[in-house]
Formats: sequence, C-alpha cells, structure tokens
Amino acid sequence: MPLDSHPVRNAVLLMRTYMQDDCFVIERDLPDAVGVRNILPSLGPFRKGPFLIDGVFIDSHWNSDLKWKVLLPMLEGLLPLLRESRVRLADVGSNNGYYLFRLVDWMLGLDPTWAEGDRLCTAFDPVADFEAQFRFLHGLLPHYPLRFERAGWQSLSEHDAFDIVLCMGVLYHHTDPAEMLRTLRSSLRKGGRLILETMVVPSREDGVPYAIVPSGRYAGAKGIWFVPDVHALLALMRRTGWQKVELASVRSAIDEQKRFGDFPSFREMLDENDITRTIEGLPAPQRAFVIAQK
Repeated sequence: MPLDSHPVRNAVLLMRTYMQDDCFVIERDLPDAVGVRNILPSLGPFRKGPFLIDGVFIDSHWNSDLKWKVLLPMLEGLLPLLRESRVRLADVGSNNGYYLFRLVDWMLGLDPTWAEGDRLCTAFDPVADFEAQFRFLHGLLPHYPLRFERAGWQSLSEHDAFDIVLCMGVLYHHTDPAEMLRTLRSSLRKGGRLILETMVVPSREDGVPYAIVPSGRYAGAKGIWFVPDVHALLALMRRTGWQKVELASVRSAIDEQKRFGDFPSFREMLDENDITRTIEGLPAPQRAFVIAQK
C-alpha cells in the first residue's frame, strides 16, 4: 500500500511525544497499532531508533539515544542559531532522520511555536529504505519542519545556504575524506557550523598524527576507508579550510551498536581477549565529535 494512503499517515493529529528509557515514543489519542504493524514489513530493518509508536515497539541496530545525549550539549551551544526564524539545517547520512526528529522535538519542548516559522531541516541519504522510514515517521509528525532528499553528500555542492550541518558516521565510509570535508564546507553560509562525528583510532604516545586505511574489513565492517587519530582528523579539517576546529568529545561507543537480526553487535567485532583491538588485530575505533566553523 502506498505510504501516502496508509491510515497511519491520515490519522487525526492528536499525539504526544516523549522518551521512555532509551525509546522515542509517539503516542496518538486515536492509536492504530494494527496499521503500524501492517506497514513495518515494507520499511526494512530500522538501523536508528528504537521507537514506540501507538504501543508498537520498533527495535533498531543502534541505540541512538546514547549518541543523542552526547550531541545535545553541542546543539545547546548553537541555540542562538537554531532560534533564528529562517534557520536551515542539514543532516548528511541521516538514515531515517532519527536525530532530526529528536532535534525538532527538543526545540518544540523549548519553544512550542518553533515549527511555525520558516525553519527547515533536510535529511540527506541515498538509501530508499531509509527514505521510506523517514516518510512513515514524518507522516506521524507532519508539523515537524523536515524534508528528505535521497542523495549523498556529493549533492551538497548544489547548496550554499545551510546554517548548521550534521554529519555523523559517514566520513570513514568514503574514499576521499578531504573532498567530502570541502563539500560540507561549501554547503554552509559564512560562519555556519559543522558538527562532525566519525571513527578515530587512539593517538600515539608521542602525539605524531597517523591514520589507518584498512586493507579489508575493519571491526567486521566493509567499506571503511579512512580512520585517523584525532590529531590527523583535526589537521585534515584545518587543511580543508575549516576554522575554529574543536574536539568536543571522544568516546568508546562500545554498547551503542547491538546485535540486531543478521547485524552483529560492536562488542562482537572486538578481540575477546583484548577489547582495544578489533577481530582483525587493528586498533579498536573510538567515536569523536568535532565542531568547526566555515
């Protein structure tokens, strides 16, 4: 059944949203649990979440609330930008838009009129299943000022008017991280801010910057091309034109990625005798957040 005609999307908009443990809850006064269950098989597995919609639990590969709690203080530092009446925000590699839904929900908690202005948050992701999940969720919360573009970071060269760009869990998947950083920078207005999250490896004791380029899988995953330490990451960002580059946090994130269907947990991809090494014998990744300005 087309998403636009599904009863979930046409239900009366009387609902509340809140967090229950680590789960983002959407609860409607006229719940349709049967409708939610009927559409879920067509949406594919949820990588970001979990959600609880009309009493239906939607599990996910990542416990995304853990990353949100790390991201939130950085967003709090950008509240003056977020409160501007025409703020434009992009989330690159957005998956199903989880962090944009959380961001809008948080802003509406601070200012119930926030969605009434000319504000807009755009999710960029090239995967069709993620777009379907986004449209399902947005159909439940259509007053959220969100849109989805089925496109990757390369399409950002067509834009130059974002105030804030989020890019989380994407950089290490691409063969030319310098070009990606330049493209992200070109998408921002002058003075705009980037919040970047990516894999890093532990720094050397002597502080000399380095990076690993895995020859095959890394922590069990394909398509990992570039994992720097924080010194190399910050140097690369400065070399690609970024200003006011700040390391905001480094964490292990060992429990954010759990076993989910055929997807293993992150912990399973570490050496069982030494969790500082991957199953391939390489340094185990950490996750770093960096804030920078155009």
